[in-house]
This record gives sequence, C-alpha cells and structure tokens, in this order.
Amino acid sequence: KVLSIRAEVGQNLADWRPGANYEDSVSAKKSLGGGVLLELSHELDYLLWIFGDTDWVVSHTTKQSSLNIDVEDLALILLGFGAQSRFGQNLVASLNMDFIRHDHKRECYVIGEKGTLKWNGLDHDVWFFSATTKCWEEVCSYDYDRDFTYIEELNYFLNCIEEDEDPFISAHDGLKVLKVIDAINQSSMDKVLCYVN
Repeated sequence: KVLSIRAEVGQNLADWRPGANYEDSVSAKKSLGGGVLLELSHELDYLLWIFGDTDWVVSHTTKQSSLNIDVEDLALILLGFGAQSRFGQNLVASLNMDFIRHDHKRECYVIGEKGTLKWNGLDHDVWFFSATTKCWEEVCSYDYDRDFTYIEELNYFLNCIEEDEDPFISAHDGLKVLKVIDAINQSSMDKVLCYVN
C-alpha cells in the first residue's frame, strides 16, 4: 500500500546549458513560457501518469535567487490524489522544483507499508528499502542515452501519423498538466488550497 510520495528536481539555471547565456533562454523569460513550473513540468507528467489525476494543490512559488530572470525559480507543492487515484486511495505527494541548487537532483520516493522505492533520474536506477531487512536493494538500473529518447519519441509520433493511431500520451494529458500548473499558480498567489478543474 502506497502511503506517501516525495519528488524533487533541481539544477542551477546558470549551469544548465553550457556555452549558452541562461538570461537569453526560454527558461528565464515569462514572455517565452519560462519558469520552473513549465520548464520542469515532466515531474508533474510522471506523477499524474503513475498516480492518477490530482484533485487539489497547495503551493508556494517564488523567485528566490539572484539569477537575472523574471520567472519563478522555486516551487514547493503538495498534490492531493483522491480516491480515484490509480491506487484507489487518497494520497499526498510533495514536489520541490528549482532552478537554484548547484547539486543537480532528480529523485522520487514512494513510501509504502513494506518499504520505500527510490527512483534516481540522474543515476538511472531504482532501489527498494525493505521494512523487513532494513537495507537498500537495487531493483533495476538502465543505460541512458538522451538522444535515444528524443529519437524514439519522434519515431513514435511519426508512426502514429502514418498508421492513423492515437498516441499513448494525448493532448488531453498535456492539458491536465497545464491545469495542475494553473492551480499551483493560483494557490501560490491566493495562499490557499486550490482545486484542479
């Protein structure tokens, strides 16, 4: 039984794209759709994909650093998954997203009655901490080629067009994430719990 979820992603924006001036990037400019919520929204993608739709959010977003940007560089979020979650129970996830940390991090912990699963998106592995043995055991690790994932995504998209098939991830899925981001922004601005419509 899943009891709680904790996810974190962060990397200093000035170090993100070597050889490029971060101030000129999409990430740094509100007018171009930047900010930590939109730029790191894949964390929301996978949380909704794994755990189901979000009912509510409580959040605080802010520009915390001295980076020369006009967008939020820190988001602290609680996400409520209702009884219609994929696990048939109410769940709460905490998600921290930032452009400020110098020690790049991308992890998710799923805490359950029999132990904890930990995914490390930088080391490309999954570990399980057993409540019985009190030890971490590697569940799996995988080779990662960043270009491979983009090429496979493009090939899949083109194949869906050629075969006239609906893609596994739909525009509706993207819209759900954008609605969650809208609720996160609203919650932070009004300093209240916000329901996701």
